[in-house]
Amino acid sequence: MSKEIKPVSPVRPIAPVGAVGLRRSPSFGQLRQWLNYSCRLAKQRRSKDGQEQE
Repeated sequence: MSKEIKPVSPVRPIAPVGAVGLRRSPSFGQLRQWLNYSCRLAKQRRSKDGQEQE
């Protein structure tokens, strides 16, 4: 596993998509929106499953 990660870029543990998003968007707002969106989806999935209901 480590052999596959090392050649790509050991300095950037973040997914390449995140880096591209930061480079493309001049502001950090876009990334925050994506994070919020993913969090909402996760919460919706949990509530649908009925395992965790807030």
